[in-house]
This record gives sequence, structure tokens and C-alpha cells, in this order.
Amino acid sequence: MSEMLEKLSDYGITEGIVSRDEAHSKGLLHRISLVAIINSDNRILLQHRSAAKKLYPGTWDISIAAHVLAGEDSVATAMRETNEEIGVQIERKVQAKDFRFLTSFREDLHLPDRTEKHWYDLFALIRDIDAKDFRFNDSEVDEIMWASYTDIQKLKERGGLFPRTNWIDPVFKLINKL
Repeated sequence: MSEMLEKLSDYGITEGIVSRDEAHSKGLLHRISLVAIINSDNRILLQHRSAAKKLYPGTWDISIAAHVLAGEDSVATAMRETNEEIGVQIERKVQAKDFRFLTSFREDLHLPDRTEKHWYDLFALIRDIDAKDFRFNDSEVDEIMWASYTDIQKLKERGGLFPRTNWIDPVFKLINKL
């Protein structure tokens, strides 16, 4: 069964409920929660997308990226997906207030057969996480790494970064203020 998502207006206002499949096949705007986990060395946790992923398998992506389900808010999605994608049981370690809202933005993903329209809510979570706390969902993530701004720019230049990249500047603006 397909996940149910909120269809959004061009201004990010909920207009109805649609299936994830319908949102993607018809190019309907819907919300995605992004989280950049930042450690005390000012590096971002990147996840390597599993070969099982439909879109851009084998590319590096922001720490957490997840569809916001109908009736759920972006912070709840961030907490849920941090556990599902990288296996960090953050609900015991951090609270919703620990997610720092950075910005919202729209970025469309142009694919050969369609355009997916996404409204992103971007958060930062400043946290040192021990490598032993990670447990990957093999269908989602097969590796993680802590990356600097330079590392991320090199990945982007080589085409090794998921093409959703409007998160980079707001995240590093925050890091420069820390």
C-alpha cells in the first residue's frame, strides 16, 4: 500500500491527501523533511543510498530525507526516519526541540519520465553520534560518512551527490555561526 501524503499548493498549503505514487506520477507538490546531522567537528553526516533505491542509487545524500506522511509534521518525520534509515534511536536521546529549523524551499527533481515536485523543510541536529549507534536499513542506506564542505562540493562536482542540493548553503551558513 502506498504512503499517503499531503498535496500542497505552490505556497506550501495543504490542499488534500494523495498517495505517494499519485504525487510522483502526476507531479504533485508534496512535503519532504530533511535533516543535516552536524557533529562537533562541523562535519555533516552523509548517507550513501543503497543500490536498492529507485532514484539515484549509489549516490551520497543529506543525513535524513523523508516524505512527510499525511497528518504528520516535519519534525515527527525527521525523528521517525532517523531511526528507520540509519538506525539511531534518537527519541531517547533528543527531543523535537533539538531539531533546529533552518528554512523551507521548493526544488523539483527532473527525471526522464516525470518531474517530482518537492517542498522541503530543512532542519539541523547538532549531535555527536558514535559509529556503534548506527544500524543501517540495507534497502535505504549502505554506508555513512562525516563530510566537510569541501568533501560535499567534490561529490557534487563528480556527480556523486544526490541532485537535491539546495540544503548545502543554509547548513554551512549555520555551521559558520556556531
